[in-house]
Amino acid sequence: MALTLLLALQAAGQPVPLGTGAADFDLARFQPAAPDACRGQNASEIVVCGRRQAGDGYRLKELSRAFEEKPLRAETSISGGAVARAYVDSVMMPNGEISKRAMVGVKIGF
Repeated sequence: MALTLLLALQAAGQPVPLGTGAADFDLARFQPAAPDACRGQNASEIVVCGRRQAGDGYRLKELSRAFEEKPLRAETSISGGAVARAYVDSVMMPNGEISKRAMVGVKIGF
């Protein structure tokens, strides 16, 4: 069994080095497509069409607005228009120490 495996590995073909195969097309000889060319005239052609949006056409600005850092607020709405939130607070005490507090608050609109 091991001998058969060694013979099979020895007989495996060598990979073809990159750049040795000839390409059957050259992009330099093709002209930009006209607006009507997006319909595709020949089944063997691959046509890529698209339109840029207003502005520069890049989505990076839209994505940066969608994922920009926003202040983290731990709050949720409760029934009746009330909002509960958790937050931290610090107060200077009369003896000079700072009191750090974890607070829970409820706001009710009226």
